[in-house]
Amino acid sequence: METGFIKYQGQAIGYSIRRSAKRRKSIAAHWQGLELVVLAPLRASKSAIEGMLHRHAAPLLKKRPNPAAMPDLPQSERLLYLGQKLRLEIGQGRGAVLEDNLLRLSLSPNPSPQHVDAMLKLWYKKQARRVLNIRLDGWALHMKLPYARFALTNARARWGSCSSQNSIRLNWRLVMVEEALIDYVAVHELAHVVHKNHAPAFWQLVEATMPDHKARRKKLHALSHLLATF
Repeated sequence: METGFIKYQGQAIGYSIRRSAKRRKSIAAHWQGLELVVLAPLRASKSAIEGMLHRHAAPLLKKRPNPAAMPDLPQSERLLYLGQKLRLEIGQGRGAVLEDNLLRLSLSPNPSPQHVDAMLKLWYKKQARRVLNIRLDGWALHMKLPYARFALTNARARWGSCSSQNSIRLNWRLVMVEEALIDYVAVHELAHVVHKNHAPAFWQLVEATMPDHKARRKKLHALSHLLATF
């Protein structure tokens, strides 16, 4: 990533540049935490970028966050989506946008850590309701095992469950792990539609459906700390 700094009224303002080949025509800048990020077209010169920064230095400095008021953002290692680490950007506006593993979360200025966590949880649940349902339905069709209903769960000790009425509940935090591990949980719970315990017949069905299930299960177990997220 390109970096640099300009001087304005005796102050040194550092910045980093993110270039985009997606038809961006203008140069813009915003604060990502305490870092000034410049969004620029692929061919924009550094002199053009610094010219824009000089012209807008005063309003940019007014918007610079106060370090003492910055919230303690969530630890990066717990911000995962489908097995990929996310970078978090807090800004103003509406909604949440994910682009190239950067999650832009729109909040009021200087949000509390609790508010950030609450908004992240809402975003994760929204993604989980869509992604987990798609994966579960795909495997139900493959295994020819229809289930009664699907719901999200907030359990702290398990990734999923299947009731005696064949209702399947999947932990919304599953959307943090890679799809191969989501698929293991889906197959595991669907196998409970016909086998309500972990007898040999249950594992035979899982094995026939997913021969590498033991490796997936081991990998998922290593991520059990994510069950304590948020």
